[in-house]
Order: sequence, then C-alpha cells, then structure tokens
Amino acid sequence: IFLCWNPPCRMSPDNNSLVMALQQAQIKLLAVDFDLTLVDTHTRGCWAGTVGELTSKARPYMKHLVDRALLADIHVAIVTFSPQVSLISEVVRALFPIHGHKIIIRGGNGNWTYCGTGAQTGKQPHMSSVVEELSHSHATPICRKSTLLIDDDPTNVSIALESGVNAILCCPSDALCVPRSILAMNCCGGYSTLNE
Repeated sequence: IFLCWNPPCRMSPDNNSLVMALQQAQIKLLAVDFDLTLVDTHTRGCWAGTVGELTSKARPYMKHLVDRALLADIHVAIVTFSPQVSLISEVVRALFPIHGHKIIIRGGNGNWTYCGTGAQTGKQPHMSSVVEELSHSHATPICRKSTLLIDDDPTNVSIALESGVNAILCCPSDALCVPRSILAMNCCGGYSTLNE
C-alpha cells in the first residue's frame, strides 16, 4: 500500500482514530524511521548535542502515534541507518518512559544481523530482523501485510512497497501527512495514488 501526502480522505486525525485505523488495517508492527520522521532533524549519524536537545526535536504527532500504538499492543520498532543506536535508545527512553523498553531499535551500528531470504535493501533487513525477534520472544505472527513503515526517504518506501510491506512516505514539511495517510488506509479502500 502506498499512501500519498494528500489522500482524498479528509477525516480529522486524532490519536484514537489513528490507532483504530492501524488496528482495522491489521497492523501488528509499526516501523518508524528516526531522522526526519520521529524527530524533525537529520542527525547524519553524528549528533553532537545532548539527549535532551534531540528529544526536544521529536515530532509531537509521531510521539503520540507511537505512544498510542504501544498502549494498543501494536509492536513498534525504530529502523534507521544511523550508527548512534545508544543515543537513539536514550531518546526513546526519554520520549516513552513507561513503554519505551518495548521499542526495538535497528540501526547502522552492526549489532544485529538478518540472514533470511527477504529483501536486503532499504529498511527491509531492519524490519525482517525485528520480525524474527518478535516471533522468537513473543510468538507473534507478523508478516509483510501486517507491517507498516513510516519513512521520509522515498527509496526506502518504494523498496518496502515492492516487497509487499505497507509504507507511508513522511513529508517533513507537512505535519498531517502521516495521520491523513493512516486514516486513508481504510477510508480509501486500502490504497491511494501519489498526488504530484
């Protein structure tokens, strides 16, 4: 499913309706990019500021979405190419002090592997590694159709879509693009086209 920045669905995006839309779409894993998606800046993998400074750059709607997803027992992962996984872990714990320990982080630090036969490009190995961990630790059956990637990089979104994973392109300049697209997953018949 590729959801556009301006889908024809015009429902009001509140947190409860977003989680209900995820549940109706049978999403069991919400995979969120870090730079320019969870936070409104690009760390370029070399953030020199404090954890507090980076935490303050979290997008409020993404914070609320992740928090509500966790409360609804939807698994959440941060999937990033950044090697600063320790820093990202601290930011996640600061943003989500109650449920942050449930968030799985896959970054570019080389501390995880994916040896499966699925796609090896984009964020696919990150998400596949998360699914392997969840299937072993929680016996949670998660497939491509029950996974949703939210990412600001069109290449990562395209690769996910080509692999059969639901994906939403986060437009950093439009705070409502992700909430509108999540709602469009159900009100637009499960898909939408890109408005140019």
